[in-house]
Amino acid sequence: MFYALAVSTQSTPDIKTITSTEIPQNNKELKEFYNPIDLLLFFIVVNGLLLAAAAIGFLNIKNTLLKIPLLVCLMGSFSWLAFPENRYLLADRWIILAGIFLSVFAGYGILHLIRNLRRRFTIAGCILGAFAVLGVSFAVIPHHSATALYGIIGLHSEHLPPLTMQFNSIDVEDNDELLSAIAWINKNTEQDALIVGQNHWRGFMELYLENERTYHFSEDPQTTAEALSKRGQQVYLVEFSSTSPTLFVVKDINNR
Repeated sequence: MFYALAVSTQSTPDIKTITSTEIPQNNKELKEFYNPIDLLLFFIVVNGLLLAAAAIGFLNIKNTLLKIPLLVCLMGSFSWLAFPENRYLLADRWIILAGIFLSVFAGYGILHLIRNLRRRFTIAGCILGAFAVLGVSFAVIPHHSATALYGIIGLHSEHLPPLTMQFNSIDVEDNDELLSAIAWINKNTEQDALIVGQNHWRGFMELYLENERTYHFSEDPQTTAEALSKRGQQVYLVEFSSTSPTLFVVKDINNR
């Protein structure tokens, strides 16, 4: 049963994912891309541009307590040196966390250069300009295209970097359509309904779903919705549509 969609509101629902018992996981595929080469490339792509400035900041900053979480994150990032194929150590997550602290030290390092070098404004302008170009390029490229930096590692392993770090979640022009779909859900579905859709829509769902509606995100929304429906719960599947007048269509899985 299909529905047309309309308007937006705001709320905070529970955001959940389906467990591995409902959707089979391909452990062999996970093992193939979770290896030292991929993890090293991932670290370089995520943090490579920050390393020089971060090293300067690390050596000159007086706040020693801030160095502790950075060192812990770096240890986790390179845990694959001791345990090359143990994906349960989540080295990829540690790499992302390390990038947060490296950014802090890189910012301090850039300020240090500005204060102490003769041609400080030229150097600072080049460094900040490079980051500005990367940020703007990510904002304006088509949402399904990876940025240049993530495109490099994507050629080697398309699975390792989180998709939300490689692509914009949705085309900016389609934001209103998704908000209209969520507004329709808030108005026309049960207050405790389960909503199923793609994983990169969860930010919108977290902000705008109302009442006790729960969003389950999955790489295979159809299978997830069917699994939840078999439990006797009221389930709605949100998906793209190339034939409907609206971009997003909501399907009542229980009344097909």
